Amino acid sequence: INAEYGRKRKITADAFAIEDVSSLSGEQKNTAIAFVLRRFLDEWEEHLHARSDAENKSAQGRVDTATFVQCSQHIDPLFTALERGDLHEDIRKHLFVICRELDRKEYVKAHDAYIMLSIGNAAWPLGVTQVGIHVRAGRSKIFDSEISHVLNSDLQRRYIQSVKRIMTFAQNKHPTRMSQMVLH
Repeated sequence: INAEYGRKRKITADAFAIEDVSSLSGEQKNTAIAFVLRRFLDEWEEHLHARSDAENKSAQGRVDTATFVQCSQHIDPLFTALERGDLHEDIRKHLFVICRELDRKEYVKAHDAYIMLSIGNAAWPLGVTQVGIHVRAGRSKIFDSEISHVLNSDLQRRYIQSVKRIMTFAQNKHPTRMSQMVLH
């Protein structure tokens, strides 16, 4: 197990050191994503076990434990998809950036990648969309490509929400300069 852990840690470190990630295979990205997320989940579990009995029995302690249990259950399908190699490339790309930036303690960049993964940057049709006689030039783009459809699947929504919870835990556990942190 230690040899396998060391191999995955080396693959992850090598993958994160490369700025041009297009040269990395999908398997290397999957390994790096799984390694970082599992590492933070393990740290979170250790943090919960290190609490006192009084803390564990408090209302907030029970909520924290329930949140961790739910998070670990909801992220299992992501680990399965990573192991099988059938994770959609768009999701893998954003998750890789999230994990790389978490590893570097660049929480703002990780949060930006999370926002791109969860909602994207497409035009959102808010309010009245057709006023006047002329059709807006960019109207067709509202309902086309740039919209992230990952939140349409309940399974994907759950594991993406779990990734966000892991990001929050990582930032609280490993704080860095205020300019690199997301304020809650």
